[in-house]
Amino acid sequence: MRAFGEVLVENKKRKLQCRSSCTREDFLETMDVVGKVGYDSAFTFIYSKRSGTPAAAKENQVPEEVVKDRFDRLLAQVQEIARERSSRFEERVQEVFQ
Repeated sequence: MRAFGEVLVENKKRKLQCRSSCTREDFLETMDVVGKVGYDSAFTFIYSKRSGTPAAAKENQVPEEVVKDRFDRLLAQVQEIARERSSRFEERVQEVFQ
């Protein structure tokens, strides 16, 4: 599996994943996929290293400031897509279940 950018299809849901060593190109590919697919929600989190685990000792990990910047950029893109989608309901009354 490739990091950040690989689109996996599981039960008709798409899932993007990033590992601690994802590259700039992987991240840009992910942003492209998010835009093309039109994700309007995402369950995202920043990976935290746990001492004593194999992942904590891996080489070529992305610096924390880069991780935070990418997280913020990805979240902003998803939120903008959600805003665009939900704006079609502005000034409209919708029927809901009681």
